[in-house]
Amino acid sequence: MKEIGRDVMLTIINNETDPLYNLALEEYVLKYLNLDEDILLLWQNKDSVVIGVDQNPFREVNYPFTHSNKIPVCRRLTGGETVFHDLGTLNYSFIVRNVKENQNNFNTFMDPIIDILKDLGVNSHLENKGDICLESLRVSVNTQSFYRNKMIHHGVLFFNTNLDKLDKVLEVPDLNEFEFDKVIVKHIGITNLKEYFKDNLSIKQLKKYLLDNLIGDDLHDKQYKLDYIDKTKIKKIVKEKYGTWEWNFGKSPDFIIKKEFDNRMMITLIVKKGVIDRVSIDSYENVIALIKGLEGSRFNEDDLKQNLQFCSSIDIEKLIKTLLY
Repeated sequence: MKEIGRDVMLTIINNETDPLYNLALEEYVLKYLNLDEDILLLWQNKDSVVIGVDQNPFREVNYPFTHSNKIPVCRRLTGGETVFHDLGTLNYSFIVRNVKENQNNFNTFMDPIIDILKDLGVNSHLENKGDICLESLRVSVNTQSFYRNKMIHHGVLFFNTNLDKLDKVLEVPDLNEFEFDKVIVKHIGITNLKEYFKDNLSIKQLKKYLLDNLIGDDLHDKQYKLDYIDKTKIKKIVKEKYGTWEWNFGKSPDFIIKKEFDNRMMITLIVKKGVIDRVSIDSYENVIALIKGLEGSRFNEDDLKQNLQFCSSIDIEKLIKTLLY
């Protein structure tokens, strides 16, 4: 067994592919599940975009593409860059208690992953802070977060991720449209592990190999099984946090966005906590009603439609499409 810390590690077998549930499960284990053992989670999400806790989805994500393809945008509790997930992407989460020993020590968690890949014939290496690379391309990105006397180390393995869709999802908007950027975009140089395995390994086989090596052969005895109460609490976290606009979009850092509408006006919005705080419109037209409708509205389609319904001189659907998409 590859050693992570000095204590026994358990796992939770989780076959859910709902990103909201899986993010809530991470938080539940970190904050509310009081066990003496450390926990390893291995999980997959259906198509989704997962942003870091401090990131701006309006800035980091190709929102027109995700909107038209109904790909959800979700905010996790850890920092780091925006990542596209699908069923070809394998996530791993270590929730451990030895915070002082493990704080900012990425090697503790990533060296065993690198060793396991080597056992499978793939010679990877740790590069920068949190990247596992093959040659000059990344196959894994990692991040950490802390809560009281516990911490979570979260990593993503790109096994057979749809890289074409990843590129489209993470296509950066026009830099000139935004100000107040606080997060560095780093969606570059990603490749799939599957191409490097000599044997035709499936993601299910890789998952089992990771469990056998990180947990041990006696997997049955090293499982924590979620009961009805656990699952009810996880679903409550989804409902109150991960499934809400306030968390996924409202927690965005403040930003200014500038858009030209219909060759008629230049609109500048100052958005704070996902809500349009101030509006400036450069136009020869009377825009008092438009400014009044925009200010105080959430920066989302439903709220903008509701607040702009009385602006009869403007094609509201076209304006919303310009501002959001």
